Amino acid sequence: SAEARLIAELRTRFDVPESVQIALSADVVRASGIAPIDWLLSLDDAHEDAAPGISLDTSAVRVDLASLAAHLRERAGDDDAFAYDLGEQTLGIYGTASVATRDYLRTLIDRFSLAQHVDTSRLKVIDVQGLRELLERYRDFTLTFTSGTTLTAESAAALSGALPDLVRIVTLGSALPEPFVVRVTGFTDGRGRPALNEQLRTRRAQYVAERLIGAGADAEPIAVSAGSTPPEAVEDRTWRRVTITFE
Repeated sequence: SAEARLIAELRTRFDVPESVQIALSADVVRASGIAPIDWLLSLDDAHEDAAPGISLDTSAVRVDLASLAAHLRERAGDDDAFAYDLGEQTLGIYGTASVATRDYLRTLIDRFSLAQHVDTSRLKVIDVQGLRELLERYRDFTLTFTSGTTLTAESAAALSGALPDLVRIVTLGSALPEPFVVRVTGFTDGRGRPALNEQLRTRRAQYVAERLIGAGADAEPIAVSAGSTPPEAVEDRTWRRVTITFE
């Protein structure tokens, strides 16, 4: 019949999977069944190029969850480290994902009404771009001291202002697939006894580390260390410092 020929033409032209049934109703071809996500994504909203006045309604087509998982894995970037549990009716995604991947997944969930079939409650989202920007802003962050563990007024203000960003760096960095170390290194000038200077370098680094932890940073990725001393026993105040680096 003309109807059967039209359906066959549409099935061929749109490469309709065998798992999808199509039927002609007035001027709408209605599809139903289970289909791969890639096939659904390839369809335009209108299909009048296939047959004038005829459109394809896929609202009754359910996404094949295995193909959705494979599609997400294919799109995953270097910043994504997620895995999934695949059930008959539910795809559970867990691990870490970038904001871009999270937003793309949300788009698919909304577009294909997948809220009841995709569980993202165990998926941790990392703002990788935001983290990169923070790391660039605080590259080799340096604080100076007047004496002992007393910061200069300028550095005290700088540390107070930077603490929220530094805590965020520690938090985001800890969630990465390969977490980095936040190294806090103390220095002293060349005056005084070497043994006492060694202790002071560690105390300065410990002071800054404790400020970070007190502001909410996780202590585990923070490493405290004593830096080197100037080659000569001179009172060079620029050596009275602590640096924060990310390794």
